[in-house]
Amino acid sequence: MASHQRKMFENILRFMACVVIRARQPLIIGILGLSGNTLTKEAVTLVLSQTYFVRKIQGERADETDVWLTIIGASDARAPLIYLMAAFFRWLAIMVLPIRYPDVLVLEMNIEQLGDAEHLMSCIPMKIGVVTQIISNDNTSSEFAGDVVKKYGKLMALLPEDGFAILNADDKRILKLREKTPAKVITYGFGADALLLADNPVSHRELGGDEGFSFKLNYDGKTIPVRLPKSATTAHIEPALTAAAVGIALKMNLVEIVSILET
Repeated sequence: MASHQRKMFENILRFMACVVIRARQPLIIGILGLSGNTLTKEAVTLVLSQTYFVRKIQGERADETDVWLTIIGASDARAPLIYLMAAFFRWLAIMVLPIRYPDVLVLEMNIEQLGDAEHLMSCIPMKIGVVTQIISNDNTSSEFAGDVVKKYGKLMALLPEDGFAILNADDKRILKLREKTPAKVITYGFGADALLLADNPVSHRELGGDEGFSFKLNYDGKTIPVRLPKSATTAHIEPALTAAAVGIALKMNLVEIVSILET
């Protein structure tokens, strides 16, 4: 299919998605970053699903089409005309029938594909913005990373005052985004700068046990022991921290959050 036809289909999908957002007004969580987004999406969805009706973005690409289809509640298909027709009928049902719509949408956001910050937030007004990691590998140039941080900063600046910016405190560039946003900030990580701190992570294998990690979760003067039996590396702890931060932002009980993550 010609690129201009695909772009036309994407514009139609975007229009339908924007109408759905205005009509149903779900709480939108946007996950930004160059690495770790998929695990973070799954962890956040797992925690919030205990309290809310949650829909997470589908598809491995998490590109523009996936975002609009997720909002509408339609599935992707190889033929754009087919998924556009399916999306239209799904959209029509949402607009005219008393179909229950999700309370929360968890979306991986790719600003490079979705346009600039103002364009994005005009359609998808995020309440909670999560920034995971900027550097995905050693080949990521500092110039590219700097450009990404700048775009994320513009997006964080558009969060509402009653919203939340969830930031990875272990990346100093991400941590600086707290200066850009009017939203409340919750930082997470392994370092002392994190409000939600994973302290003393210990591998179960190193202790002669099975796969998994244990650590102490410190937040607001409280310390809670956490055991993640399926975690293969410490990289799996960060999505759990992010999910806990999002749960805290939505006033969930921290002990309950930890219990959910441990299962």
